[in-house]
Amino acid sequence: MRQFREKPPSSHFPRTLFIIFSIMALLSIIGLDYINWTQGKNTFLFSQRSKPKSLPRSKTMGDIVQNHLSALSITPESIRQFWDSEQNHHLIINLPEESYSRIKSSLENNFRINKAVVLEKEKYKDAGKQYHLWKVEGKTGEKLSLLFSYRLSEIKPGKVLKQTKKKNRVVIIVDDMGYNLQAINTICRINLPLTVAIIPFSPLSQETAEIAHRSGLEIILHLPLESKNLNKANKMDGIILSGMSEQEICSILDKDLDDIPYARGVNNHMGSKATEDWTTMRIFLERLKEKNLYFIDSMTTSDSIAYKMARSLDIPTARRHVFLDGELEKSYIKGQLKELFRLAQKNGHAVGICHPSNMTLQILSKDLFKMQKQYGVDIVFASEVVR
Repeated sequence: MRQFREKPPSSHFPRTLFIIFSIMALLSIIGLDYINWTQGKNTFLFSQRSKPKSLPRSKTMGDIVQNHLSALSITPESIRQFWDSEQNHHLIINLPEESYSRIKSSLENNFRINKAVVLEKEKYKDAGKQYHLWKVEGKTGEKLSLLFSYRLSEIKPGKVLKQTKKKNRVVIIVDDMGYNLQAINTICRINLPLTVAIIPFSPLSQETAEIAHRSGLEIILHLPLESKNLNKANKMDGIILSGMSEQEICSILDKDLDDIPYARGVNNHMGSKATEDWTTMRIFLERLKEKNLYFIDSMTTSDSIAYKMARSLDIPTARRHVFLDGELEKSYIKGQLKELFRLAQKNGHAVGICHPSNMTLQILSKDLFKMQKQYGVDIVFASEVVR
């Protein structure tokens, strides 16, 4: 009978395990060496020359400016920046005069190297400060607005900006501000306490507010409200429409106020429909009260309920008495100023509203100081007559 002997255990299985573990160890070594290579450390297997280089991020025009400012030791507290509704970058920079002299030529050179163009430069001076506004466009269409400012001397604010509390007080509000700096520059040179009403999200809203604030003027939000006229103006940025929900109205008002720094109050731009709507005005005015701001009813409709409602809510308020420049004619505007002063003599105060047209600003610059003395009235900020 044939006998079978049991075969000894095969050594094949342990050899397989050894090979598997060896391969795993080798892969681990390669993996660790690769990690060192990607981190720029010494490696055994990879050549540093073959390492792929990451493409540098292309500099924006804002980066170029920030690098220059940092090199000149301009502190972050001296710089304000924001992006408007079209995502254009704005930088407002307060710096010493010598720093501006040093930065301007090298900055322009860097713009040229990066194929950016300085499209426009404006230069203004007021209240002891010099302002330089640059409008820059990059090769990809990127737009940048730079507003440099520096103090020329230690001149203190003029006495004319000190507010008075005499009996016959006149408020003059200049509406529709924020579209050019020439207007705010002219208003600052008038050297009287005029109130500046700035439209939110206008091209130069924040720059205008900055200049007005540093010149000691009072700033208010010129809030777009729905008009009865069905036109493009009812679709402008930051407008409140009747029929909006409470959440929508409050959200829009908050964003509008965020766009106008230093605002102490609000008056309405348009609004012949919205200011007649009880629900819209209640929501808007209650929100305004929460923010401790005053309200001036521009009275764009004789049926406005805004002034009376503000009074009922104990919000400091006043209303417009005279539109100064309904006609852009010299004799008409001067006649309206005289009417405004007569109302102030009769009632103790009066509120006038005008716009930054060349004709209006020319008359205010030339005749306002003389006429207020002639009629025995005092020009004051809007905050001085609200109650």
